[in-house]
Amino acid sequence: MDRRIVAAWACAFTAGVAPAHGAVPADSNLMVVSSFSGPVTQSEIDSFKTYLTTISPAASNIGNAWAQGASGEQTKAMGLVYEISHDTAILDKMLTYCDAVLSERNDLAPKPVGQHVIWTGRIDPAWPNNVDITPIGTGGEQGDPIGHLGNCARLVLQTPAVWNLNVPDGDPRHYGKTYLARAKKYVAEADYAWDHHVAASLLDLSNNNLYRFSAAGPYKPGDPVPWNQQMMFNYGLQNLAEAHRVLADDAARVSRYEGIIQTNIDSFFATGATTYIDSDGHAAFNWAYAPPSTSGEDSNHGALDVAGMHRAFLTGRYHITTAQLTQFANTFVDVMTLGPNHYAGRVDGSSGDGHSSDTSYIRSAYLLLAQFRPDAYLSMVSEDLTPGVGTTSIDRFSRFLWVKNQRDLAGVNLAQGRPATASSEYSANYPAGAAADGSTTTRWASAAVDKQWWQVDLGSVKSINQFVLDEYRSRVTTYTFRVSSDGKTWSKAYRGTKAASSADTRTTVLLPKAVNARYVKLVCNTAVDKPTFWEIQVLGH
Repeated sequence: MDRRIVAAWACAFTAGVAPAHGAVPADSNLMVVSSFSGPVTQSEIDSFKTYLTTISPAASNIGNAWAQGASGEQTKAMGLVYEISHDTAILDKMLTYCDAVLSERNDLAPKPVGQHVIWTGRIDPAWPNNVDITPIGTGGEQGDPIGHLGNCARLVLQTPAVWNLNVPDGDPRHYGKTYLARAKKYVAEADYAWDHHVAASLLDLSNNNLYRFSAAGPYKPGDPVPWNQQMMFNYGLQNLAEAHRVLADDAARVSRYEGIIQTNIDSFFATGATTYIDSDGHAAFNWAYAPPSTSGEDSNHGALDVAGMHRAFLTGRYHITTAQLTQFANTFVDVMTLGPNHYAGRVDGSSGDGHSSDTSYIRSAYLLLAQFRPDAYLSMVSEDLTPGVGTTSIDRFSRFLWVKNQRDLAGVNLAQGRPATASSEYSANYPAGAAADGSTTTRWASAAVDKQWWQVDLGSVKSINQFVLDEYRSRVTTYTFRVSSDGKTWSKAYRGTKAASSADTRTTVLLPKAVNARYVKLVCNTAVDKPTFWEIQVLGH
């Protein structure tokens, strides 16, 4: 374990319970963490719901209120916590926000909020963030209001039980009396904003769908779109694609939206980010604010980049792997974490001014990475949150709940103590069972290099969500997890690649969908030396 993690953990748990960043002593209107372990509690959900009664949506997008401002972060937080709890009171509040953001669109809102002729020479379906300049410009922030509408619609559409129920607000803006009607309205209007402003004027997608701002616009004319703003556009498109998939009403649009997202995510990993081995022996990323540069993204925009990649990962559709999310996590934990209450201003570990200034707190999007570095989970979540102490940071609280819930869903280590076999054993001191004994002082080691395998019998068919590899040095470079119900017929659950290293490594594999199996086999397809593992965990229920 990185000594910086140990130091941060020790600081968090020995320095008392001074209120963390954004936290104040608990009262009845604040969000309160019950504990850092176990399932999300009803008390945590209730405190979130109570806090929602104290907030209201912005009156316009001035100052990017609906992008990275308060209303935008509040809307995203409600979406996350609804997905955890399925509490319709949270969904209803989110609908209130989405009604508001739609009503504030430039072509729909009355003056002074709307009806502005913007840089296109038209009253476009957009959300200007400043109407006191000439011409009135637009940029990547346009993706977020579209994303809020698409996200809310997706959540409704993925909850068929509410489709034909009336929304409790009475439909004050005539956007649809039932949840289904409201969701369809959001989808239609979000598509309209994309078609008639973003795709029509703001973006130039003529180079194989790579994001570039229009040369005719006042904002970064002709330039590649910065990564954080690409994530805003992706936020809109991926939620709309999922909504249309449920509605089964426009397959061509789904294909078009997903094609744009895939092209630009592929571009990030192919040419936008560079991979290197950090000082702790782990693979990490370096990337820049915008292509074609590849180094020195600032911490602020880097957090937005990470949040966007995490959202895309959750869909399971854009070929983002757990190994890549782990690599982002390594970047934060190994490179950007300089010590307790001290975090670098850039993703390469350096700091500067403004958005590149170092911070004494963790920008909340980085908390999402704690799922991929379980060894750093406690140090990360305890930096700015304290059990029993209230917080007003809705983005931080919701992202903490998300990770806490994911950790609980992963379940227990089903392989621990179960019979294990292997293709070979280096000696009697390194038996197959050592990788399933719950100890990180014993290990299985093979007698050969390539095509070695390790297998465990779980005793009966179990629901498997996750695999964790604790490897002695990082020798295996490509591997496959295979599963079987009878030990005879096998299917592939996951295939992964990773870098070789002289350091011990932990690789977490999150399955997009749980698989049911009794037998699990790890096949080490290629390696630079004889594979050897401290533990091979199979997590589930």
